[in-house]
Formats: sequence, structure tokens, C-alpha cells
Amino acid sequence: MKKTLLLLSIAFVSSLALSACGGSKTGDQKSEVYSCPMKCSDQKSDKPGKCEVCGMDLEKMAES
Repeated sequence: MKKTLLLLSIAFVSSLALSACGGSKTGDQKSEVYSCPMKCSDQKSDKPGKCEVCGMDLEKMAES
């Protein structure tokens, strides 16, 4: 009985440890930045949209 309980406990702790290692790493992900292709404003956004000045679609900036 004690052996079975010990093996189940080890299996449970191991599964918790392995599942915690597979999480997403938000610190390593680069965010996308969008800006106006006409450079008519300093507007930058984290999602696509329209320029407040000229109304053109914001474009994703090249990663540096």
C-alpha cells in the first residue's frame, strides 16, 4: 500500500513539474508594431488600424 501511494505521489509531482515547464514565455516574444507608411505622424500601434492624420492603413514595421 505504501509503495503504491509513493509511486502515485511521484507520478503526480512529476506531471506537475513537466506541465509547468511547457508554459508560454511572454518575455521572449516580440510584439508587433504598426505605423503609418507616409510617416505623417509618430503614431505607433500594437495592432493594425488607420492613421489618425491621413487615414491610410498602418503597416507592420520591420523588425530590427
